[in-house]
Amino acid sequence: MKLPTAKVNRYLAAVLALIGYIMSEVYPGGHHLHMRLGDALFDVRGYPEAIMYYDGSLSIRPDDPQAHTRKGESFAELGLHQKALACYDRVLVLDPNYPVHARKGESLAERGLHQKALACYDQALIRDPDNPYLHGIKGESFTKIGLYGEALACYDQALALDPDNPYLHARKGELLAKLERSKEALECYDRALALDPDSLDIHVNKGTLLAGMNKPEKAITCYDRALALNPDSLQIHVNKGTLLAGMNKPEKAITCYDQALALNPNHPHVLARKGKLLAKLERSKEALACYDRALALNPKYLHVHTKKGELLAKMDRHEKAITCYDQALALNPDYLHAHVMKGMSLAVLGRHGEAIVHYDRKLDIYPDDPQVLAKRGESLAKLGRRG
Repeated sequence: MKLPTAKVNRYLAAVLALIGYIMSEVYPGGHHLHMRLGDALFDVRGYPEAIMYYDGSLSIRPDDPQAHTRKGESFAELGLHQKALACYDRVLVLDPNYPVHARKGESLAERGLHQKALACYDQALIRDPDNPYLHGIKGESFTKIGLYGEALACYDQALALDPDNPYLHARKGELLAKLERSKEALECYDRALALDPDSLDIHVNKGTLLAGMNKPEKAITCYDRALALNPDSLQIHVNKGTLLAGMNKPEKAITCYDQALALNPNHPHVLARKGKLLAKLERSKEALACYDRALALNPKYLHVHTKKGELLAKMDRHEKAITCYDQALALNPDYLHAHVMKGMSLAVLGRHGEAIVHYDRKLDIYPDDPQVLAKRGESLAKLGRRG
């Protein structure tokens, strides 16, 4: 039986930790032994155990910047960036020129402190100005704080140093897409995929860009390539289904949503979308079942209450439809669409006075809405009154 990589790594970490414990008992003053065992554990992702051995090393040499750095890197891998920063700061107290500024910048960026991260990257670039990775991560922080021109300049510097780096082309493409420079973004994605044709994220991002450019067929091709790489991606199935629904291909879209639901049967958003398409196909019983499942999972799903009400109204079940609209309005009393739909069902039931109250909620905000004015006029006529 082949064990998953993660389990293999954990077994290796456990074995190395045991060996390290035995060796440290035999050679309790072995600084280098602690470091080597810590590094070996780090390499197999045994980060908690690695930290234990780096601490062992620091108990012998408390001012060793390398041990503090490796300990900080281990904390960073565990997502404990505040603890990582404490380690990096200790390194810089011991040696202000020790090459840890980039690592400190990355942990600052992970905590959303991008201005401070940029200062660290600049320090690192003083020592290593031709490092494309540093220019790239500097571009990411500029992007996060909305300085897009500066970010593009960083990506261009990085690509001048490393023109065959697919990650850098992809990052530049993401930024250009954000700036609505779609043609240039596509060129970046295509260049990235020429270098790394098996990059799932780049196929997805290219597909999303093409969908936004109203090129759904090409976008679906990208999603299909992504699904060939990872058929268990729920979001890609949903993205593809949404495009197919927009292309008026509801049956194919439902197939995509079913594939998504096979991965997660309790996803209210996907159930709601499937229900909407089933309603469009007049498969009302199935649509109601989807809406009910979505609402059981998320009773505060306002739009599903409304869609369920619309379907029930179409089935001439107006009392139940009104109950759905009331549930939507309990969640948001200012939801104008639910007011109008409730008014229409009330009118069908002959409750025109109540219907007018709900029509007026919409007309208070949009006094010239022709459909609502017409419906209000019909109810007034039934009541024998003029507007």
